[in-house]
Amino acid sequence: MKILLLATEIGWNGGVQQYGRSIKEALVEEGHEVFSVETIASTGSSTKLLKLSSAVFTARRSGIDIVWVLHPRLAPVAVPLVRMLRIPAIVSTYGFETWGDYPLHWRQALRWARVVTGISNFSICMMGSPGHEAVLLPPTWGVDQDRDRPLPHQAARTTVAFVGRFDDPYKGLDTFVELARRFQGSGWSFEAAGAGSIPNFAANDNGVTVRLTSNASDLEVTDLYRRSAVVVVPSRVTRSRSNKFTGGEGFGIVLLEAARAGAVTLAADEGACPETVALLGNGIVCRPTADANETMLRCLLEDIPWRQALASAGIRASTRFSPDRLRHRVADVIAAAHCAD
Repeated sequence: MKILLLATEIGWNGGVQQYGRSIKEALVEEGHEVFSVETIASTGSSTKLLKLSSAVFTARRSGIDIVWVLHPRLAPVAVPLVRMLRIPAIVSTYGFETWGDYPLHWRQALRWARVVTGISNFSICMMGSPGHEAVLLPPTWGVDQDRDRPLPHQAARTTVAFVGRFDDPYKGLDTFVELARRFQGSGWSFEAAGAGSIPNFAANDNGVTVRLTSNASDLEVTDLYRRSAVVVVPSRVTRSRSNKFTGGEGFGIVLLEAARAGAVTLAADEGACPETVALLGNGIVCRPTADANETMLRCLLEDIPWRQALASAGIRASTRFSPDRLRHRVADVIAAAHCAD
């Protein structure tokens, strides 16, 4: 089957990009002929509109069987065109673009799609009316582990970590840096790795020792997960000036990758983090503030048997999100989209 993927970006830069890459790989593994168009290089709305329109009409001439839209932001343009050409459309959502009911033109586009997928039950609920019939399609891990090397026991781990984009304030790097300040002299190493430039508050923090690795490679991130006793995920949800909620996690791929590496997670009690931590069983949640994180982190670091129990649970549960599981789920979505209305 010929499948066209329409995406903002497919790659490694963040959870959305990794999600698209995982779906693309799953489709290829299933034997489909996959074409992809990304709008990341397009500047301005008119340029993106032309690129999407051209891609859809080319798809018709090329005998494309299904168009998969990997970001709901593209749906209001892409889905009506696909519908006009009588090609089945799938739209995947990630749960963070509009925290609350989608705008009217987004909702209409999703109604016209043959299948709509959500990344978590939380994100499906936050979609509003389009989420009522959405299909749950969780991600797989973006950073793989070297399974030939045994994972270190929690007693041998001496690092507290943060993994996330440095230049997105909602990720909570400032909270992590404040935690490092409060744990100075404790013997624990605080390290952060992620994409983007290092903010001034983190780079010039009056001597607080936080090792920061900007634009970290997969190898560096994998190594950090394996050395970490606890991965802190203090992602915040904030109310914008337009009175909409922004930020937070639609799933929290870091939580899954940490679980697979045998690390415990200390996550925010906002967004989809509580749902994901509950599924993995490898951590606890608290308010995304320095005070709350300090209290819970001290409890975790002082109790090695508790950390090891959480880590073991996470390793076991993470297998439910393997690439093979995603491939089977993707095959079911394709089958549902291809069947007659």
